Amino acid sequence: MDSFKLPITFEIKKTDILRLLIGELKHTIQEGSFFKGLNTPIEAGTLSQYEGMIESPKFKRAAALIAAPEAYAVLRSGGGSMPLEELWVHLGSTENRFATAAAVVTESQENFIIQYYERYQDFILSWCEAFATAPEETAPNYIPPKVELEAFLFILHSIDAFRRATFKNMLDYAMTEVPSITFSEFASTMGDSIKSGDIRWLLPAFMVVTPGMHEVNIDLKPTYASVLTDKSFLFHAQTDKPENDVLVFGEAGKVMGVEFYRTWLQCFGFDLKVRLGGKNNSFKTVERIFAAPTALANHLVRLEMTEKGHVLVNHQAYMKDELISKLNQIFEFALKDISATRN
Repeated sequence: MDSFKLPITFEIKKTDILRLLIGELKHTIQEGSFFKGLNTPIEAGTLSQYEGMIESPKFKRAAALIAAPEAYAVLRSGGGSMPLEELWVHLGSTENRFATAAAVVTESQENFIIQYYERYQDFILSWCEAFATAPEETAPNYIPPKVELEAFLFILHSIDAFRRATFKNMLDYAMTEVPSITFSEFASTMGDSIKSGDIRWLLPAFMVVTPGMHEVNIDLKPTYASVLTDKSFLFHAQTDKPENDVLVFGEAGKVMGVEFYRTWLQCFGFDLKVRLGGKNNSFKTVERIFAAPTALANHLVRLEMTEKGHVLVNHQAYMKDELISKLNQIFEFALKDISATRN
């Protein structure tokens, strides 16, 4: 695996950030900046504690990127056992016209933390080193490589349903080798799950952690549930009385249910936007990504808009090196227009 350069980190009090960016460095905060619309007052006074920072060439580059990015990505993390967090990755030119740098902004209670990477590839590498998993071998991919968004939501809920059934059996001291769930419970809990926003579960975590999902039209017709039987997630099991019929988990449902029940800790969502240009300096989303690392695979999901306004989900289960390579490809392709304008 390629090595990466550690970022240069700067911490600035929230009450001082606009005094630095606007007052001292004379930047105009434009669309795409984390600080666009920030209401922190710009007060007069000396900023002697930041004198060394203001003179730093790397801080100046980071500040210029943050004030007027050529592209940016909102990255959310959380889910499983982790709280929801968000950071912004500002992307743009460096002194090397062939390179694209990244300035990452997060915040603590009192400060803004800015990390500057000479290359956005270093950010991707450092992020994957920190959060991606390193399985020993490629895991089987039970989720179809490309499926309609609504069908994908049913798959996510079937994985949650396995966890739910497992927890319920444990609480009831009902040990069983064949977990099951009733039709009515599956349907009602799916609706409740989406509404809940409870990121401890995979389905609502996908909806909350993936930025921009509120912009997507979702039509959950029952016909989309056919993917569950087609791909061996759930099967209809008949009993003595039809009203007692249940859904039992097939091979895909059990394998992926166990994978997420035992080894899923958190997930991540990216919304990557690129500047369109023009007078209003507006941005368009060019990639919307969801990633869920487990002990067996790094599950990467890309949302693709079709000509008819529907959303397709492209899912792949990656090794760590494969995930790094794919994320680099995604960013490189999305940022190609930026590179073209420099030549």
